[in-house]
Amino acid sequence: MTSHTESAVIRNAASLQEQVNAALSHVLRNQVSAMAGYASLLETSGPLTVEQTGYLERIQITAQRITMGIDRLIDLTFLEAGASLNLQPAAISALLESTVQKAVRNAGTRDITLNIEPHVTSTSPVTDQYWLGRALDELLDNAIRYSDSGTIIRVLLRAADSGLAIIVQDQGWGIDPAEHELVFDRMYRSRDARVRRENRPGLGLTLASQIAIRHGGSVSLTSEPGAGSAFALFLPVPG
Repeated sequence: MTSHTESAVIRNAASLQEQVNAALSHVLRNQVSAMAGYASLLETSGPLTVEQTGYLERIQITAQRITMGIDRLIDLTFLEAGASLNLQPAAISALLESTVQKAVRNAGTRDITLNIEPHVTSTSPVTDQYWLGRALDELLDNAIRYSDSGTIIRVLLRAADSGLAIIVQDQGWGIDPAEHELVFDRMYRSRDARVRRENRPGLGLTLASQIAIRHGGSVSLTSEPGAGSAFALFLPVPG
């Protein structure tokens, strides 16, 4: 097979995957939206018992989680299909500020404090602002989800070899060292019973890792059970 033919096959495969993703997105999102819509109608159909209200809340939460899982799966397959990134020099401190502000609302409902410590201000890695923001969203969501009330999450910007690291450090439940590499696998489900009880859609750390890889970087984890976790997203900086 010639190089030209190989390139055409790759382009066709990527295009087909994007079409499948779009179709799945349309069909699945429509069905979930319909389910959530009918659930909302029940609220206006008359007085509900405590038991019925509980069932309704579970339907609405499940619909939200399914939508989140669909979004993550589509984003992940889109990136893995080789979607191009809009790479430009970026002011990371400004992106951190806006991303953390979005997460503050979610953290506030759980009495969790978010602090930014941007020690590096002059470094401008080449990034896609949208996708890097998505990766930070996932790391912050993960930290908030698995932290207890009254704890603090620190978001740090630090110089690293030939680049910089964005570190999301929590005081949460922590992760067994045996699971450190596994948590980035899309098929992996934690052995921790508390994590399983959360019944989250997953894929968030997988997506964050894939976004970092597409930027020429990586995501690493430092953690011990009961001692919190620190996820470091490394980005190379042109010399």
